[in-house]
Amino acid sequence: MTPRTLRILAASAVFGAATPALAQTVEIDGFAITPVSTALTQPSAVAAGNDGLVYVAEDGLDRIVAINPSDGIIQSWAEGITTPLAMSFPPAGSAVFSPGLYVIDGGGDPLGPLSVVRIDEVSRTPAPFYTAADAQESTGVAVAFDRDGRYLNEVFVAESAAPDGIVRLSSTGTRSGAYTTGEDLADIVVAPGGEFGQNLYELRADSGTGAVLARRPGPGVPPETVAQGAELGSPSNFAVSAGGCLGDFAWVTDVAGGRILRVSPTGIIETAVSGLTFSAGLSGGDLAVSNDSSALFVVDNLGGRLLQLTTSGGADADSDGVPDDCDGDDDNDGIPDEGDNCPTVSNADQLDADRNGIGDACEGGAGADAGGGGGVDAGTDAGASGDAGRGGGRGGDAGAGGGTEVEEIKINEGCAAAGGGPVGAGGLLVALGLVAVRRRR
Repeated sequence: MTPRTLRILAASAVFGAATPALAQTVEIDGFAITPVSTALTQPSAVAAGNDGLVYVAEDGLDRIVAINPSDGIIQSWAEGITTPLAMSFPPAGSAVFSPGLYVIDGGGDPLGPLSVVRIDEVSRTPAPFYTAADAQESTGVAVAFDRDGRYLNEVFVAESAAPDGIVRLSSTGTRSGAYTTGEDLADIVVAPGGEFGQNLYELRADSGTGAVLARRPGPGVPPETVAQGAELGSPSNFAVSAGGCLGDFAWVTDVAGGRILRVSPTGIIETAVSGLTFSAGLSGGDLAVSNDSSALFVVDNLGGRLLQLTTSGGADADSDGVPDDCDGDDDNDGIPDEGDNCPTVSNADQLDADRNGIGDACEGGAGADAGGGGGVDAGTDAGASGDAGRGGGRGGDAGAGGGTEVEEIKINEGCAAAGGGPVGAGGLLVALGLVAVRRRR
């Protein structure tokens, strides 16, 4: 991927708090940054949900809200979480970890004993998951989950203060040990795959030779440095993308420099976004990557905003700031594109009256069959894909009113298809969503 840099010289002027969310997307040098929400109260942490929503902890209101990135609508999701310091969901579909949002709960005192709660996704009530025996384990800054069993199916909780560094917990919350870092930690992440693998990564903020991003390849294996030096600035948080439109990168918040950095798997450091303002400390500018690596979400805690960073350019059918060729649900109807019979028009009901594999919403009505004078039915079954006209036979036979024998062909996915039209004598191509119908000579 060609290096790209997005520079915002006056972010506060670009994104006014009085402007509705999703109204002021700025596109510069291959990136688009969008204010998903501008009405948050002291946001301190962010997590990408497995349901497509983005979850933000509002420290000022002791609650966690769920935000739809497509329209910026905020729903209060869980109440009574005092001083939420960090949070994360386990991997989607995990058979090891109980589903829910795992939150480091400061309990009003970030320096008190480390405490982790799990919020059930149905009842939305918190239940204790782990509480440290004393204040020697305190100031939690991150929670992460083993993804492939290599790390003994453990949950990891990072402390900002040495000596323990990374506390290791079983899937049921029992302490099983710790990884000693010897330095203060800013954040930890288990990468989702790609070139970063599914390794445990740690970001150390305090080092005599500059901040360090390191990888722990497995239990008991010493950490390996990926990137180090003054170029990392004063990092507070990071997240990792794997493939998708964001590519394979670690995204790091430099709170002092007001930047979001991009680090390659080989340790090359670039500035992705500059001109931002974050509060000092490890809670400034928390990051989360969407599950499909199409978008990066950034908490601007001083401005009370949730920002979305994506690659720019191309059609955006659902106006969610993510180009269609990077969006797994172009029309935002809750049906992934690969299984959506009309991927560019919202149709959660997936109605398909003529059962031709093309949703009625993409055909402009309840099916493409025409009566009497003949019509076209571009079905997907091999036996029925050529049915034409009312009462038409199977396998391409003409019906009572006659018709046109057809076959199904594919159009380049990710591109908007042309509107439909009749099949003329010259064999005019009729595009319907991602399926086209043409006359067979």
